[in-house]
Order: sequence, then C-alpha cells, then structure tokens
Amino acid sequence: MIKQIECTESMIKQAREWSNFDGNRHTIRKDGKGSSFVGNLGEICFQQLYPEAERISDFNYEADFWLKGRHVDVKTKDRNCFAEPHYTASVEARQRSFDCDWYAFFNYNKSERVMQWMGWYRKSDYF
Repeated sequence: MIKQIECTESMIKQAREWSNFDGNRHTIRKDGKGSSFVGNLGEICFQQLYPEAERISDFNYEADFWLKGRHVDVKTKDRNCFAEPHYTASVEARQRSFDCDWYAFFNYNKSERVMQWMGWYRKSDYF
C-alpha cells in the first residue's frame, strides 16, 4: 500500500521558502517540466517520514539527505492524480555521476494536496 501524506499549509509555506535555494537549479529538470517547489515539498515529507535524516540539500546539490551513512536524493513527480502501481518514477541520466546512494520517490497529487511515498531505489541498481 502506498503511504499518503496530506500537505498542510505550513508544509506548503516551507516548500515555497526553500524554493529560493540556488542549488535547486542543478537538479531541476532541464526541459521546463520540473518544479523546485514540488521537489522541496517531497523533501519535507521525506523528513517527516525519517526525522533522523539530516537535510544537506542547502549546501550539496547532488543529494538531499544524509541518512544512516548514505546520501539520499528525493525525487518527486508532480501530477493531478494519485499514482497507480504501473506509474513510473525517473532520474535524469545527467545525474548519473552525482554522489548519491539511494533515491526516494514521491508522487504529488496537486489537486488533492497529497504526497504519496512510492519507495526506495538503490542508485547502483537504477543506472
């Protein structure tokens, strides 16, 4: 079952404030379809799920968190619907060389303001 997190006003406000971070320009999609706001909201939800994770994305653009000795990069898809089991999650090939051990995937249903935790994928298995 996919875990769902309702995005509160305070989470949305925090994500907007984090959107000013210059490092986001390194990992946002280059085709114009990405959103640092949605990515930040995914990071906020990840930190709720893993409060012991140390957020490093304000100074390290290759990963978002340090958790249990590993670099974790949070990837969030922005959609108008809930994810289905056959939906995809992706990482751009240009990020292949980034210092990251794990990807954490989320789906954001913007019409419902709900984030869905999709799960983990080890970078070495992805690329």
